[in-house]
Amino acid sequence: PFWREVRLAPYGRLVQAPLPAAFSVPASLASAMDVASSLILTAHGDALRLVCNAAGVHFAGLQQAARALRGRLSSKSHRRLLALDAAAALVRHVTAPGKRAFLLELA
Repeated sequence: PFWREVRLAPYGRLVQAPLPAAFSVPASLASAMDVASSLILTAHGDALRLVCNAAGVHFAGLQQAARALRGRLSSKSHRRLLALDAAAALVRHVTAPGKRAFLLELA
């Protein structure tokens, strides 16, 4: 809820309340997460280009490609394309304020 995210500062300014220490992320882990995000996004782009070139068709995303090529892909490849598409969608939409709101919601 928003009342846990903000508090009044002097002179009526609103500032974000600090997260509890349990939610802080060490710098080494944050760097590893940046690398993981980059790997997911590059794998998504590479897979989409590969599938489009192999099929000779432009697909808007991996989910659409997986559905169109269902009979030509193994079930394992189909599942992995869908999982990669979902992971890339999540990574693309993660923001610091969104992460903060989610963690405060859990607290």
